[in-house]
Amino acid sequence: MPEAAVVVETASAEDALFVYEEWHRTVTSSDVEALLDLYADDAVMETFMARLLLKQDSGVLPGKSEIRRFLEANFATRETIMKLEQVRFYRTGYQFDGHTLIWEYTRETPDGDSYEMVEVLELSGRKIQKHRIYFGWYGLSGLTPIQKGMAS
Repeated sequence: MPEAAVVVETASAEDALFVYEEWHRTVTSSDVEALLDLYADDAVMETFMARLLLKQDSGVLPGKSEIRRFLEANFATRETIMKLEQVRFYRTGYQFDGHTLIWEYTRETPDGDSYEMVEVLELSGRKIQKHRIYFGWYGLSGLTPIQKGMAS
């Protein structure tokens, strides 16, 4: 029988709660500077959206300057998409194992469907070292306006 993975704790429960609350607050208010303050200087973000918004082959964004480029493009595009349909950010909690903080924005919300995403953040104290964003089927279908814009 394989041995269970050993998790090396790199952040406290208080650190995780802070990042969970502050990340949501800053992303929903489109506060680029406060959001970037949550990331370590050498942080890495991975998201399919980087390929679409930044018109690049990779979804990997190494370092704060690349993460900034993505966030600025994301917020500008999100404002356009939000005008087309109501986007909600509905979540009900998180899980944290001493290193990895994870939560889901669900498709089903009390007010109807919304784009669903899973946020996976590896923490070192109150800083995000690595951030991966995954979309579900409904979330990916919502990216159609962005994809169409790339084709023109």
